[in-house]
Amino acid sequence: MDFSDKFYKLRTQAGYSQEAISEKIGVSRQSVSKWELGSAIPDSDKLVLISKIFNVSIDYLLMDNHDEEDNSMDLDHLVVRFIASAKEVNVISDQLVEIAKDGIIDEDEKKKLKEITDTLNSVSMIINELKCKIGDNPDSLQ
Repeated sequence: MDFSDKFYKLRTQAGYSQEAISEKIGVSRQSVSKWELGSAIPDSDKLVLISKIFNVSIDYLLMDNHDEEDNSMDLDHLVVRFIASAKEVNVISDQLVEIAKDGIIDEDEKKKLKEITDTLNSVSMIINELKCKIGDNPDSLQ
């Protein structure tokens, strides 16, 4: 699978339109189209941004691996779940700042903190599942 295939797959799995991902990366929709058609590849600074957006390595994006299709759809699904949960972490950061602003945590804020910790636990479980799938955890069951 080459860059164009990987980029298209990552974009569609994450639910981005060409227009939406082009805005996120800071390029034209036509650039995204050229990348997906294989007629161009992004500059290095854009590759770094793409790797961060989709939580993949630059090596993954650029290496032409034919055995990528052997990975289970479970891994693909986990990556999509992780991307979605990473977006939640940005929201949580803002919520924590708001809670801590006055230096006092009231009952409503305690409830919100419970929701935040539940979300963070969910993100942690997704990360652990990803580690198991990619072999990053030697004690994991695959």
